[in-house]
Amino acid sequence: MKIEIDQSGKIEQTNLNSIIALSNNIKGGIILNRKIKRQLQNYFRKNKKSRVFSYIVFSACVAILLKELKITQKVIIDLEYLGYNKFIKNHILLYLKRLGIKYPITISFASIGKRSPADDLANKIGKQKIKPIKKINYNEVIHLVFHIKK
Repeated sequence: MKIEIDQSGKIEQTNLNSIIALSNNIKGGIILNRKIKRQLQNYFRKNKKSRVFSYIVFSACVAILLKELKITQKVIIDLEYLGYNKFIKNHILLYLKRLGIKYPITISFASIGKRSPADDLANKIGKQKIKPIKKINYNEVIHLVFHIKK
């Protein structure tokens, strides 16, 4: 069975928390606090990577979510960043490798729509009706993205 992934509160919207949720036969979501997003954005600016900030952080969050839930099925990610699907896919696979995930994951992109269980779950986590499986912290993203040893 395929897994659908959706985002609520885009990464670049630093006034909102970002929730990335996946759903179908497995359900779960993670949250990236808006304060942490601003800290990450500043780090990316200082390192002259601000143009790719959203795509990189989104990719890292998806990789962390896939690892946390031990996903091995086909994954369909909602079209969040048109024109950057290949970039995002390559970075998700790179980050999964860095996280020690050895099994192959098939990733594709499609419009999953507002009726998707993943969209519903992301909204419920955002409204605090359901708890996320993980709150992502600043160091976790920085270590993963910039391959800094802990």
